[in-house]
Amino acid sequence: MKKQEFSWVFLIPLFQILLITHVTSVYGQCIKDQKELLFQLKDGLQFDASVSTRLVKWNKSTEDCCKWEGVSCDGSSGFVIGLELDGEAIYNGINSSSSLYKFQNLQRLNLANNKFNSTEIPLGLFNLTSLTYLNLSNCGFAGQIPDRFSRMKRLNILDLSSLYVVSGESSLKIENPNLKMIVQNLTELTKLYLDGVNMSTQAKTWSQAISSSLPNLRILCLKRNHISGPIDTSLERLQFLSEIYLDQNILNDTVPEFLANFKNLTILRLSSCNLQGMFPQKILQIPTLNVLDLSNNENLQGSLPELPQNGSLRTLMLSFTNFSGVLPESIGNLGSLSKMEMTNCNFSGIIPNSMGNLTSLVHLDFSYNNLSGNIPSLQKSKNLIHLDLSHNRLSGTILSSYFEGLENLLHVDLGFNLFRGSIPSSLFALQSLRKIKLLQNQFSGLLANFSNASRSQLDTLDLSSNNLNGSIPLSWFELKCLNILSLYSNQLSGLLQLETIHKLGNLTSLDLSYNNLSIVTSRNRSSQTLLPQYRTFKLASCQLKSFPNLVNQLRLTVLDLSDNQIGGAIPNWTWSLGNGSLAYLNFSQNRLVSLQEPYAIPRLSVLDLHSNQLTGKIPVPPETASYVDYSANNFSSSISPDIGKNLTFAYFFSVSRNKLTGAIPNSICQAIYLKVLDMSNNGFSGVIPSCLLGERKSLVVLNLGKNNFSGVINGTFVENCEGSFRGNEGLCGKILNRTCPKPQTGPSPEPYNGQSDSSSSSLDWQFIFTGIGFGVGTAIILGPLLFFQKGTHWLDEKIDKLAQIILQSFGIICTRNEVVEEGQDTYNAVYSDEEDRTTTEDTTYKGRYCLLCSRLDMFRNTVVHDPKCMCHTSTPANFSSSSSSLSTSSSNKTP
Repeated sequence: MKKQEFSWVFLIPLFQILLITHVTSVYGQCIKDQKELLFQLKDGLQFDASVSTRLVKWNKSTEDCCKWEGVSCDGSSGFVIGLELDGEAIYNGINSSSSLYKFQNLQRLNLANNKFNSTEIPLGLFNLTSLTYLNLSNCGFAGQIPDRFSRMKRLNILDLSSLYVVSGESSLKIENPNLKMIVQNLTELTKLYLDGVNMSTQAKTWSQAISSSLPNLRILCLKRNHISGPIDTSLERLQFLSEIYLDQNILNDTVPEFLANFKNLTILRLSSCNLQGMFPQKILQIPTLNVLDLSNNENLQGSLPELPQNGSLRTLMLSFTNFSGVLPESIGNLGSLSKMEMTNCNFSGIIPNSMGNLTSLVHLDFSYNNLSGNIPSLQKSKNLIHLDLSHNRLSGTILSSYFEGLENLLHVDLGFNLFRGSIPSSLFALQSLRKIKLLQNQFSGLLANFSNASRSQLDTLDLSSNNLNGSIPLSWFELKCLNILSLYSNQLSGLLQLETIHKLGNLTSLDLSYNNLSIVTSRNRSSQTLLPQYRTFKLASCQLKSFPNLVNQLRLTVLDLSDNQIGGAIPNWTWSLGNGSLAYLNFSQNRLVSLQEPYAIPRLSVLDLHSNQLTGKIPVPPETASYVDYSANNFSSSISPDIGKNLTFAYFFSVSRNKLTGAIPNSICQAIYLKVLDMSNNGFSGVIPSCLLGERKSLVVLNLGKNNFSGVINGTFVENCEGSFRGNEGLCGKILNRTCPKPQTGPSPEPYNGQSDSSSSSLDWQFIFTGIGFGVGTAIILGPLLFFQKGTHWLDEKIDKLAQIILQSFGIICTRNEVVEEGQDTYNAVYSDEEDRTTTEDTTYKGRYCLLCSRLDMFRNTVVHDPKCMCHTSTPANFSSSSSSLSTSSSNKTP
């Protein structure tokens, strides 16, 4: 026994010698000429040494070039067989004499993600006939793909993708020679990537070219190639296909059912292909299918079938399709499902309880559907990161423990539903959570404290338009990462120092409007440089007595301090807020009396100063304005002769109920996009410009009542518009049932006394356009569209349709003789903030009066509001009271 042990000990050194010899043969030094070729290659390439991580390290001091990064050698011969030079910041192409073409044993070449600056694929590459892997993706090659690729018969993988072309540069294309000539003879090819290559001339022949030449193909990637449908049945020959990517093409056809016959299919991506018809359910039942992406095919219909037990599906994306029906209970069979995106579909019914069995779920998005009922427990989905069930009809209460254990959750959006009861306290205990959006629900009760708020990662908190009450917990002002805080339209109360809010140093968007809060501002400006840099600052109806300290706000784009008790002059520092980026300003319904001189109004889109006590000369609006409301003030000047130039892009302009005099300048005819023009209840005189009476496609509402205009009223626009001209004794014409006297006997206009009759039936715009009206949605988002021809046509079409709908019944002030189709839905105004918010139908009215939601019953002198329409949030109002009574109550609010 001892003898045997000794013999084994003796053999150990021998084994070590043999092992070293073997290692040397595999990893020994590369051949000398190969090393020289590599140095020649490096010297011949232009690359950015500060970015390179491989070429820059090739050094002669390292004897064995096979150990250089990016280089691999054959273990027995020492020849270089692989070069990985992707992302090395190589630029200006490869010259025709490069030593690269002399590596005759090269099997693998990767030049992806470099910058060859629109040079053609060098022909020298086709001398490398031993290549089995060639990757030239996203490296800036351009022009026709040569047919010499057909010589590279050993290729297994070919990647010529060109998805990230820099603007102004051309990309690769397949034109002449055609695709068939390029891929013929590549019978060993298993993976083909041609993403972004322009194949428009191969639009309908690509299927046959690929199926006839590539029998062993497993992965076919043709994203954004300008190919079209149909997907030819010849593709069915490729029985080894496991991955198909045809995203962002214009197939304009149905999805062929034969795709369900691919027994090895794991990935099918057909997003943004303009697919139509019914989607074959059999494809969803392929047992090997891991990924199905049909998103962004609005005309594609379908429903979810019964799903197989132990299905392999990991990713299901059906967003922006016309899929409908109920979610099957068998959805719980998809134990591997990690991502499910079905936003903007037509699914209805309840979310099945079996969803609670999806333990691998990471991303769930059912937003913008018609789902109803309670939401199932997801506490088994411990890996859940993203949950979005917004814009449905989900209801019920959510248990306080619902979110316990979901420690990986980053994003929760349950907005625009019908949830009630208290907000689950477990939600405020998740330290990793980034976004909470519960807006537009029926949540009630007190706000819970954040546990360990100072360590929270929360950046967005939106609980607006609920029924929450009580005070805002002080722990909320310890959320150091918070960017967006929106609590508008609740019943929150209490006294809140603005300095407390300013503790949220990273806050960029604040909206506490329309609660029962009393916000106190400090006149101490010593710490103004320490304030958060806001982009949106909204404290409407917060009982402010003075302007907040916003002097050094350099990023501000939206400022709303309306419906408060701020008096005195508008400080001139207001107009420099945002350093030129201020786009929306609303100081309406305050007690302001003047504008501090000197002032220069910036390039605003929305300027709302209505319902104050402003006096003096009326400000000239900026040329960028799309919404301007100066109504219900005491301005007493004339209108600027060049007003039309300043309303070039405006769709709404109101100066009603002031003390303005003089004539309407003819330059008003330059305001070609005006939809609403209200100059009623002033002392204007003279002749009305003919452009306001004749054929004018844009103007929907015109109100010139209660002035001193004179002249004849006629024209194609004024039919059925009597209410637009009432209270002007000097006007005559058929529409007014007033015969025009001879010019020499015509009456002189009565002097204007600066007062209006509160019992008059003329239109009172204060309550139809209180606050911002529909300005914030359309002005900030749609206003810039007016600078472009296509945007203008689109906006005209949408607003014209909108106006036809809301002005078609009695209560019309002025409308065209156009037919409105029955059954057309009323458009709701869109509310826009730092993040997109969309208004929704609600049985309880929470909005203020605006054109889109209100009409005037001229027989009863009553403003009638559609309770299902919400222009923007406000305190509830009696929407059937008369104009005169409303006017009285408003005047009590803003003495």
